Order: sequence, then C-alpha cells, then structure tokens
Amino acid sequence: MEIRKPKIFQKIILLLVATGLLFSCEEVIELDLDRVDPRMVVEANISNQPGPYTVRLSETTDFYDENNFNPRVGAEVILYDELGNRDTLWEVTPGHYQTTSIRGMVGLNYTLEIHHEGKTYTASSKMPDQFNPIDSLIVAYEEESIFRDAGYYAKVTTQDPEGVDNYYRLKIFVNDKVFIFNQDDADADEYEDNNMYLATDQFTDGRYVDFDLSPPLKIGDKVKVELYHINQGTYDYYRTLLEAAGLGGLAPANPISNFGEQALGNFNAYVVFADSTVVQ
Repeated sequence: MEIRKPKIFQKIILLLVATGLLFSCEEVIELDLDRVDPRMVVEANISNQPGPYTVRLSETTDFYDENNFNPRVGAEVILYDELGNRDTLWEVTPGHYQTTSIRGMVGLNYTLEIHHEGKTYTASSKMPDQFNPIDSLIVAYEEESIFRDAGYYAKVTTQDPEGVDNYYRLKIFVNDKVFIFNQDDADADEYEDNNMYLATDQFTDGRYVDFDLSPPLKIGDKVKVELYHINQGTYDYYRTLLEAAGLGGLAPANPISNFGEQALGNFNAYVVFADSTVVQ
C-alpha cells in the first residue's frame, strides 16, 4: 500500500468543497477528465441518519465543465432496498430529487434507478454493518516538530472492527466551516490543500487507531469531526479521483463509478458519526 503521509492509517486526501447540513452535502469536484458526449452525472447518498436524502442529476460534456450546473429535469428517480421498501423521489428544484419515506438502515443494500429520456441508469450500494463510533476526540498542545508547527491539534480515536475490510472518510469543520488545509500557502503540497481524508485498515485490523488531524487550532475554536464508514466501491471512487487530480497535464481516466459506463458520479450508502469540542 502506498503511504503518502506518516500516519498509522493510509491517508488519501482530495480537493472537495462541501456545503450543506451536518450529514447531507453536495460536493463540487473540479477535474479535467476524459472528454465525452453529454452524459448523466449523478451525486447520490443515503446514510444511517434520518432523511430526506437528495439525488442530484446533471448533464455535462466533460465530468467537469466551466458552465454552470446543467440539471437533468423530469427524471423518474426510484430508491429501494433489499427488503422491498421503495421510494419515488420528488423533484424539489431542477435536477434535485428528494426522498419522502425511505430510511437508511445499516447492512442493507440499496439500489438507485433513474429513468430519463428513454435511458435507465442503475447503481447499488451497501451500507456498512461492521463499524464503531468515534471513541474520543481530543485536542492537545504540541511542540514544534519536523512535521508541523507548534499549536493545538485534534486527534480522533476509534476501534477498527476485527476480521473485516473497513474504509473510512473524515471531514473536519472549524467554527462551523469546512476546513481547507493550507489555503493561503501557495507552496503547500497539492495533497494537503484539501479537506477530506480517506483511509483503510489494511495494517490496523481490529486495533484502536488514531487520526491525527492537521488543522492548527487556537483557544476558543470549535472543532467538529465527521467519521464516515464507507464501502469499497465509494473508497475506490474517491481514490481514482485523487489519481486523476494528480496526473497534471496528462489525460486522466474517469473515476470508477458504480454506474459503470452508464453515467459519471457515485451512489454512496454510508454510516456516519460526529463529535465536537471547543479548544480550551
């Protein structure tokens, strides 16, 4: 496994700008990917948190286009689980479709089915069922080292479930805003100018593990961490986004999608826990 940073976990970090509520967000991903004919782009999530859940549909010539959001309207969007629970989503604003009744439950497999202009787009995602919540969120002062400046830093601890492959994502908020690392440092490592971590338990199966969080904090700051338990398909989607972003002027491939060749984007069923504290 490639190690990008000196952490217990493998850490992969992407540039994602998140907006929205605590457990529901839209993320704008700007990448110069394979040029294609106009295609469906799907951004869809369901979690263990109460709904409603939103599916965002758009059309783009490339995965990222300089034009504004180009919604795909009038689609029939259906979300159902393996138990037979089924929900037809309402289009609340152009290109944004929202559930009315279905509830995310751990361990269930969910299928998203989209019908638009004579075409059908389908993806499935299983919500993880082997996970643990955040064990602790600690903020402590650290002296200057070769890795970072002196200051207050947060650390999240959780116990990894033994005997199963686990995939993680973390989001960090400082004073209710998504933290953007090194946003004012023009010389910062491109992989540090971001706000998202991905990690696996390849070398930490069944152990207590620490995520040392990079944002430097000060007295009075409110820090919130969201720990997402994601499946391998979603992990691979974000991993290939990173690979595409790191190719510079080369022509990258489109990220792996659970819609296959039908559409760009991802349908993600995840479990999330959050904790927060104030630096004192």
